[in-house]
Amino acid sequence: MAMKTTGIFFFLLLSMGKQTDYSEECMNSSEETRDLCQLTSSESGPSNDDQITTWCPNGYLVVDCTLVQGEILVSSDGVLVEKQFCLGQRGDKNNGGMEGKGVKVKVTCQRSNIQKVVYTTETVTYNEGGTKKAELVCPSQRYKMKSCLLYSPWSRIERPSGLNVHTGKFSVSEGKCLTSIVSTQARVQERWMTLTAICTSFSKILQDRFYRFLSKLQLAASRSFVSPCQKIRTS
Repeated sequence: MAMKTTGIFFFLLLSMGKQTDYSEECMNSSEETRDLCQLTSSESGPSNDDQITTWCPNGYLVVDCTLVQGEILVSSDGVLVEKQFCLGQRGDKNNGGMEGKGVKVKVTCQRSNIQKVVYTTETVTYNEGGTKKAELVCPSQRYKMKSCLLYSPWSRIERPSGLNVHTGKFSVSEGKCLTSIVSTQARVQERWMTLTAICTSFSKILQDRFYRFLSKLQLAASRSFVSPCQKIRTS
């Protein structure tokens, strides 16, 4: 499926394949929600471009997604993530014993009130020869990059640097996701890849606790403060 994941097309992908919903999987034995839970999808279909979408329950956000069955740019086209879902797509090759098998993904879901989560994407095209580079960073130093993921429907694309073919993720160094790809020849048909970085802020819960503590200190200080006028009236 050689179309870019922009605009309406990105959301149309969700209706084209299997979906798995684990609404009960992020609950513990006392029926209280867990702060963090990992969900493994069922298997997509075995044909090229077959997809599997795994949803986090309401109140959770995706903070990581990993390919657990299939090899990126061979038997898998990689993964796409948004706030509550992770989508994996089958490639057109059967290397590594993937004949008759689909892809699977593992998504990590985190309660949405713990941290602010931001998703940053960049699409790189390769319709010309030469080297193309991509760099993703988080919005500010208040954020930490948790994961950097690849999606491209071009199974014969030249392999970009820093990519783990078994997980579909790029290495992250110093808060950045960096990659480059060398296109050996110009092509008539445009080829592309989409990178998605998942960034999380410092803990909201810890920030809230800090500000509550600070407010208590300020309140205690204001109660213990005695103005000069009060001293004169009481003397």
